[in-house]
Amino acid sequence: MALLDIRFKSLELGRNVSITAILPVDHIDYVNKVNTSSNPPYKTLYLLNGLYGDSSEWITHTNIKVLAEVNNLCVIMPSGENSFYRNQGEGRNYSNFIGQELLTITRNMFNLSRKREDTFIGGYSMGAYGALYNGLKYHHNFSKIVGLSPVLKLDYSVNKSTKPSSHYSLSFLENCFGSLENMDINEINPEYLLKNLIANDKRVPDIYLSCAEDDEILINPTRKFKEVLNKYKDNVNYTYSEGRGGHNWQYWDRQLESIINWIVK
Repeated sequence: MALLDIRFKSLELGRNVSITAILPVDHIDYVNKVNTSSNPPYKTLYLLNGLYGDSSEWITHTNIKVLAEVNNLCVIMPSGENSFYRNQGEGRNYSNFIGQELLTITRNMFNLSRKREDTFIGGYSMGAYGALYNGLKYHHNFSKIVGLSPVLKLDYSVNKSTKPSSHYSLSFLENCFGSLENMDINEINPEYLLKNLIANDKRVPDIYLSCAEDDEILINPTRKFKEVLNKYKDNVNYTYSEGRGGHNWQYWDRQLESIINWIVK
């Protein structure tokens, strides 16, 4: 399994960016002296980090490299830079970057499948929001979405003072999203995007949703989003999982094997 640290110029972000990539090109059976990797083009998972993280986090904290190797899966990990993976003006078009430009560049760079059914997006926390938001927005590019402990109900986490806290300040969220007024009925809300796709008879990606029972802030919004998915179960295939744990890598890493199996099946 090749592990690469890559830098290239992004038009949408207006600068050099870095990504981490896992490529299933060297799964070697040394006893029989043969490379057992599958032939390209490869299925690909675009995996997003959470707030305060970067492109190295999944490699540092989880078993993703081994799981990718076993399943002959390419994994591309960009850095979200506290953006919630949304467009924020010139030189900060993170949504365009994640949903379009990154796919084009990595497909040109490596021998990746260009098929929707072989292309997936996932993440944890802020990255789970980014995966749901961009996976639904660019539904024509992604066939499956993974949301681990997603930040779904933003006003639960707003600190309306300007003082730093463990929650997000209102000014920070407004930099990422614009006004939070009427957030339930505009594209800020993945539920709105989902309903729009269904109303317009568009293909909805399959969704894997998971949150820890002890994640005090995010478990209830995640359960409510599960209820929305269940309401539209005739239009969307989804898998839901809960388990003991908190908002931490121990929980997300335990979920990862089931997620990868779900992705590649």
